[in-house]
Amino acid sequence: INITYHAPSLIGDVLIGHCRIVKTRAAAVEIYQWITHQSLDSPSAESHLIAEADVLVAVIGNDGRPKRWSKAARNVWLEQQKICEEALAQ
Repeated sequence: INITYHAPSLIGDVLIGHCRIVKTRAAAVEIYQWITHQSLDSPSAESHLIAEADVLVAVIGNDGRPKRWSKAARNVWLEQQKICEEALAQ
């Protein structure tokens, strides 16, 4: 995980978490996550980036070595990645 903090948030702030699958690999998936703050006083106002993170989720076997996703799990990640890519293309 690699996190970059851009701005503080306060108790009572409404934060919105976002997630995008960047790349699906045989034994890992790369995910981009970010948190924004949207003012409730002015819902039409631009949201502010609070933090963002690059996350690597890896499958590790009992022997401590990388292990491939099951076919079903890999297909789920690939489908989610496709949805993210289509949303970005709009």
